[in-house]
Amino acid sequence: MAGISKSRRLLRLKQVYGPQGRIPVGRSMFYDKFVNTGRLRLVPLGERAKAAIEDEVDAIVNEIIAERDA
Repeated sequence: MAGISKSRRLLRLKQVYGPQGRIPVGRSMFYDKFVNTGRLRLVPLGERAKAAIEDEVDAIVNEIIAERDA
């Protein structure tokens, strides 16, 4: 599997948003600002379960910090 980074992990949505998540916002704001706008694409794990790719979440956190610093 050449070209695929070994650091790419799937994060459950509880790890991504919420009080303990990397993006500390609620579910509605998370979907409105990140998922529905296409900034973050979720990976289906099953019929109802979804996850996010760790590298993409980290990129969004970096974007948020850059917006603050601008």
